[in-house]
Amino acid sequence: MENQGVEKRKFPRVYFTKEDKILASITFPGTQKKPIEAGVMNLSQEGICLTYRKNDDIEVSEKDVLILTQLKGLTPELFQEELKIQIKWIINEAFFDHDQIGCKIVNASESYRELVRTAPSRRNG
Repeated sequence: MENQGVEKRKFPRVYFTKEDKILASITFPGTQKKPIEAGVMNLSQEGICLTYRKNDDIEVSEKDVLILTQLKGLTPELFQEELKIQIKWIINEAFFDHDQIGCKIVNASESYRELVRTAPSRRNG
């Protein structure tokens, strides 16, 4: 119980608000599902938390591997690179308008890591 509330992550997270309008384009490999755009709640060098509307009709499960193809809203305006992300957890509560998924970045590139390290100074506006 002594470790309760202690951050165990190796890398700090960068948090965003709805007003920051940071968006991620996600594809579903090996399926016919249409790509989606999800809001980015936070990201780190090893992970990303995404949110999307329930009415987007998205069915995902823990351990699914998705492809993050773009990050929009940070300067430069568009980060475009295919990164595999694996779903680690899902929050899907009936009383929320949005679902959340927490994902591990499977193949984080050095350019992605640099983007995260400098993200606080890259917010638009």
